[in-house]
Amino acid sequence: TDDVVPHEWSHGYTQTGCGLIYEYESGAMNEAFSDIFGESIDILNRDTTDPDTLRTEWPTTCHMTLNNAYGIPAGNDYGTRWSMGENVTTNYPNGDGSIRDMYKPECFFHPSTTTADYYSCTTYADGGGVHKNSGVLNRLYAVLVDGGQYANPADPEGPTLQVDGLGWVKATNLFWRTHQELTPTSQYLDLAMTLSSVC
Repeated sequence: TDDVVPHEWSHGYTQTGCGLIYEYESGAMNEAFSDIFGESIDILNRDTTDPDTLRTEWPTTCHMTLNNAYGIPAGNDYGTRWSMGENVTTNYPNGDGSIRDMYKPECFFHPSTTTADYYSCTTYADGGGVHKNSGVLNRLYAVLVDGGQYANPADPEGPTLQVDGLGWVKATNLFWRTHQELTPTSQYLDLAMTLSSVC
C-alpha cells in the first residue's frame, strides 16, 4: 500500500545506518522511524484521501468507523492523515485497514508518551513492545509537523501544551538527521537528547 512499502524500505535505511536493534525502546524507535518516513511519503505524494485535513482540534478523536472494531468510543474523525496501513485489504466493512494512528496512538491502545498507561514493558511479546511503543515517537513527529495540543507529562491534569507545527521540511530533516546520529542501543532518553542537539 501507499505507506507500507516505504515503511518497509525505511527499515533498510535504519539497518544500514544507525542500526537500531529491533527490541524494546531501540526497536520501538526503529519501527517509528519507518512509520514516520513511510507516512511522510504517503502524505507528501498525496496518496491518502485527505492529506491536508489536520487533526489539531483538542481533544483529538479516533477514526469514526474503525475505532469501534477496537473497542474505542466512537470519534468524529473521518480523515486518514497519520493512519498507517489504511489501504491494506481487510474484512472491515469500511475497508480501512489502519494498524496505527500516529497522531493519536491511543486509538489502537498504543502509548503517546513513555509514562502512558498503554506503554508496554513486556519481555515476552512483540520484541518488548516494538510496534506498540512506536506510538511515542509517532505522536511526537505528527505533532511537530502539524502542531496541536499535547498533554503535559509533568502535569497530566493541568493545562495542555500548545505546539506550533514545524511543517514538513523542518520536521523531516530534523528526524532524518537525528536518525543518523543514533546508535544501535539508543533509548528514548538518547533520542530526546539527540533531537535537542540536532535541533
